[in-house]
Amino acid sequence: MKLFLITILSFVFLFSSCTTIYFDQPQPKWAERLTEVPSELHGQWLKKSEGYKIDVNGITTIDIKSNAKGNPVDTVYSESNLSDSLRLYKAKKYYVLNSNSEDDQWEILVLEPLKNGDINVYRTIDLNIFNNDRGLRFEKAIIKKDGKETTIKDLDSEFDTTSDLKNAYYSGQMKMKTIHKIATQDNLLLTFKSDGSVDIPEESDLK
Repeated sequence: MKLFLITILSFVFLFSSCTTIYFDQPQPKWAERLTEVPSELHGQWLKKSEGYKIDVNGITTIDIKSNAKGNPVDTVYSESNLSDSLRLYKAKKYYVLNSNSEDDQWEILVLEPLKNGDINVYRTIDLNIFNNDRGLRFEKAIIKKDGKETTIKDLDSEFDTTSDLKNAYYSGQMKMKTIHKIATQDNLLLTFKSDGSVDIPEESDLK
């Protein structure tokens, strides 16, 4: 997940977990692919020395450089516009942001604009959510056990609680119910607040 979020949201994360879920296709292709970012996702948010702006073209990250005294001396803007490698799909009330990463695989975030103007951003590494989707097929996972990385293709027989999951790979297309399962409080990564701030839950992977 690090590469995707560094690219899209520029959090040089802070992640307690570096587990990444990959898909062989953008998700969900049955939904409407957008060529512009809708206005309900537009805004600008600041968090300490970082800022984030979403406009019609895509996402801009803002890096505020400071001197030794903590005074701002420069601001660096990095744009990530919608393209063939950065796609946005509208699935009912949710938006699914897809980024093409290693080996032509895709990572996703689910965004939910709220009535109060906030925008919730979700991610999950709960394999049960994806394993229970008949539209998806588990292909393989990379786990770390006893200090060694191993590729497995059968979670039931080879994956246990003593193994650290690094990456998991799926093929196919997720159904709407899976997006609903991702967009829950347990999977809340952060909230872009309507007042321009960024709220990160205590249980979030960003903590």
